[in-house]
Amino acid sequence: MKIIKYISIFALTALLFSCSKSDDNSERFDGDIETLILGNWKIESKALNGEVVELFCANGLSSIYTFNATNFSYNVDMTDGNDCVTIPYSGNYSVNENTITIISPFSENEIWTVTDIDNSILSFSYKSFDNDDDVYTETYRKL
Repeated sequence: MKIIKYISIFALTALLFSCSKSDDNSERFDGDIETLILGNWKIESKALNGEVVELFCANGLSSIYTFNATNFSYNVDMTDGNDCVTIPYSGNYSVNENTITIISPFSENEIWTVTDIDNSILSFSYKSFDNDDDVYTETYRKL
């Protein structure tokens, strides 16, 4: 009888620890997005509908986002030697669960869906302004 009791306890424990809040592994967060987003982030890669896009000046090469508690700024790393030039801008942003809304001074607000964030990596996806069927995914590394 003791064996059945121990097996039942073991099975129940295994069942409890194997369950998770979500079985969808498409999003990974190692902490609070509002805290993890703070700092300087430099672009590492970009994809369009899952296909890697080569970075060049007009589509984000050397892009750097800086986030503090309420504001963000966007600029280009001029020390890369790639001669990219951009108009730096800044503004406000907000976080709601896994969504970051960039309140853009130039166009529609950008809605980023965060798919991965920790102390060194930020990945997010967003829909193209030109075509709602196109989805971009960008990955940034913390400086």
